[in-house]
Amino acid sequence: FPATTPGSAIVTLSEEIDFVQGINRSTGRNVGLYTEVKYPAWHREQGKDITRSVLDALRSHGYSKRSDKVFLQCFDAEELKRVRTQLNSDLKLIQLIGENSWHESSADYEAMMTERGIAEVASYADGIGPEITQLLEWPTAGGKVRIKPLAAFAKAHGLLMHPYTLRIDSLPPNAPSAAAVLDALFKRVQVDGLFSDFPDVVVRYRNAHP
Repeated sequence: FPATTPGSAIVTLSEEIDFVQGINRSTGRNVGLYTEVKYPAWHREQGKDITRSVLDALRSHGYSKRSDKVFLQCFDAEELKRVRTQLNSDLKLIQLIGENSWHESSADYEAMMTERGIAEVASYADGIGPEITQLLEWPTAGGKVRIKPLAAFAKAHGLLMHPYTLRIDSLPPNAPSAAAVLDALFKRVQVDGLFSDFPDVVVRYRNAHP
């Protein structure tokens, strides 16, 4: 799908949505979308409002309400606030959380991970997307996992938690196994979703722990 489009090219967001919706129609499934706006401030410096373009593409394919099966995520807190208040989007928004050293945006992620910071996130977003090690750690090899305060802050403010990115070839330091990380995330932290470069591993875990 689609059989009428030959060759290969850089796929646009609209074409990717067409692909997903076509697969849904042909299989009878209803798989949603998880879209990220990348470096919106840089794009505006180049004269492109990438956020508005993403919202327009989603809207043209029927995604505009909180109840629609789509998440919109971004590292830029100011841009997510703009999406909610200036662009008047009702979509489910996820605040990605990085490290200040990554220079993903002007956001202060250290401040964001405090209780006060998470309270502010809850004023405009529906959830957070932290890096796995911002939620938990193994202080020593063979020791017990320690759950970090961010998890409790998010739960206290009713925020979804969708951490990234589980890789079985790059587990958190001292983590004994992928299964131990999955157990800690789903049973201890009680995350609502998870990004993984090894979806087969996560699906097998999910099926074994319904």
